Parts: sequence; C-alpha cells; structure tokens
Amino acid sequence: MPNIFLLTMESPDFNGGIGQYIRSLVAMRPDIKVIIITKSSYRQIISSINFLISATVTLHRQTINQTTLQVHHILPVGTVVWFLSLFGGPKYEIFLHGLDFYLATSNFKKRLLTKMILKRATRVVVNSNALALTVESFSGKTPLVIYPPLTEFFSNHLAPQLSSILEPGPDHNLSPSPNTQIQLITVSRLVAHKGHDRVLKLIASGEMFSNLHYHIVGEGPNEENLKNIVQELQLNNQVTFHGTVSNEDLLTLYRQSDIFIMPTIVTPTGREGFGMVYLEAASQALPVIASNLSGVNEAVSDNQTGRLINSDAELSLVLAEFIENPTLRMALGQAGRQRVLDFLPARVFAKL
Repeated sequence: MPNIFLLTMESPDFNGGIGQYIRSLVAMRPDIKVIIITKSSYRQIISSINFLISATVTLHRQTINQTTLQVHHILPVGTVVWFLSLFGGPKYEIFLHGLDFYLATSNFKKRLLTKMILKRATRVVVNSNALALTVESFSGKTPLVIYPPLTEFFSNHLAPQLSSILEPGPDHNLSPSPNTQIQLITVSRLVAHKGHDRVLKLIASGEMFSNLHYHIVGEGPNEENLKNIVQELQLNNQVTFHGTVSNEDLLTLYRQSDIFIMPTIVTPTGREGFGMVYLEAASQALPVIASNLSGVNEAVSDNQTGRLINSDAELSLVLAEFIENPTLRMALGQAGRQRVLDFLPARVFAKL
C-alpha cells in the first residue's frame, strides 16, 4: 500500500471540526502519516518568499518518494504542495471543509492562487454536496463528497434505540412536570457566527421561555461578549458556561438535555460548512434546531431530525413548539439517532 502524508495546520488532538475529521480519518487509515505545519510557519510563508522556497525544498526532500500528499488547509499549505508540483513534486489531494474554501476565495489574489492549486490537484474532497457544487463551478474540478463522520467516541456511545417514541430514554423525561426546566445545549467554539446571542435574546424575549436552561459548551473569542449579554439580559440563572469539557462530560450533558440548538449565521469571517456537532447531538437522540444554510441542511434533515429556521421569528416559533410538544422532540430525536448510522466512520471513509 502506498504511503500517504497528511499535511495540516490543525493537530488531530484539537477539538475543532477539522481536527476531529483528521482524527477519525487517521483512526480508519493507520497508513496515513500526519505532518503538522505550525501557524508560525503560516506567517513566514505569507511574509517571506525565502521561507516559501526553504519550506518547499525541505518538504520535497521529506516526501519525494511518497505517493500522495493530503492537504487540509488549502491556504497556505496548498501553496507549498502546488509549488512542489511545478518541479516534479508528489501528487496531492485537497480536502475542503467549508470555511477554509470561503476564506481562500475572499479576494482576487486568493481566488487566483486557490484556482491554480485546485486545478493541479489529483483529487478534491469536500464535506457537503453544496460545497461540491460551489467548488466545481469555481474550478472546473468535480469533487468527491465525503461527509464529516461521527467521532469514534460518539460512534461507540450511541443513545439507546427506543422501540417506541412513547418509551422514555435513560436520561430524558418524556412528560416533564410544569416545573421541570427544558434543557437547551449548544456545543461549539464561541465565535460570532455560531448564533449563541440569538438564543440568549430569544430566551429573554418572553414568559414562554422563562422555564428554559441554556448550556453553552466551548471556549472562544466571543466568550466575554456572550457573558456580557447574559448579564445585560439578566439571564444568570438560566445560562451556564461549561467551557471545554471531556467527551465523557459532554456525553452526560447531551443526555441530560432536551434540545440541541445552534442557529448559525454567515459573517465576513465565518460560516458553518456542515456541523459535526449536529451529528453528535443526533447520536444522543436530541432534536436539533439549526439554520437553513447550505451544508447545514445536509447535517440536519428538516422536519425529520430537526427543524431548519430562516429567521428569528421562525426560531421563536420552533422553540416554542418543541417546548410544548415532547412527543415531537422524541420522534425527531429518534429519527436523528437512526440517520446518524450513515455517518459512522467506516461508512463515510469507505469512498476513499
């Protein structure tokens, strides 16, 4: 079997989407060797042509006899492998995850470089059908769609499959008393495009949402802003910031929750390309509320495993419906639990 080198700027130990994707891929394909290119190298690549040449020569020496390079950051890592290819370097494949492609096409110079990198790639792999259409229109290359898989941990800890939606799960109460709080959860980096502020403002908007508790799991640059919003809206008793948690603790939080909610938006610096956390939530039989965005609408099946919303008004209506209809929540959650079997790593990576 030929050797494959996977080039990335994101360690497989990192809990971000790309890191988890790489970790799952390497677990299924132990023949793949991972080379982590540090972010300090990124600054040097874009500021010094001398470093670019040096990095190219070094990489060429290390991989000259290898068959294929897999690149998970088209800029700047793709620049190096493209440069190598001009001088007889190894074949390379480009993996695109959504946001990386949109950032790589954000101005004329980046678009020109990105197109050249894609055109010389032996294969382009993307994480959604929506992204495949965009990439094909942009570059003329027809990508292979490989959905992000459910992580190994959650693949091994699926919620019980109930024989009936009327059968209560181990941690969910199908018919809570009026005094029982509905538990909402969002799991993500705390960045603006994840939509946490939309949820916070909705909870504060009316009496119908006064019996909710919102669990925010993750860390990120928007954390202080979100905590300020909680203070301003006087939601301290309804919101808990958990920070980064272990898989075991995250599993417990999922199983103690009633609804997964992440109404993402598109910003100049961020958008959701797919959303692996939607699969995690589905693995624990949670109904999902998400935004009706390309890519996201492939992770969440509207009216089958959750609801896709187009506005704050729809977000309010759907959340109110979920609160009032626990049987609907259970039905959507169980459908998600069944659908997630299509996203187990062995099935997902069988195409590679």
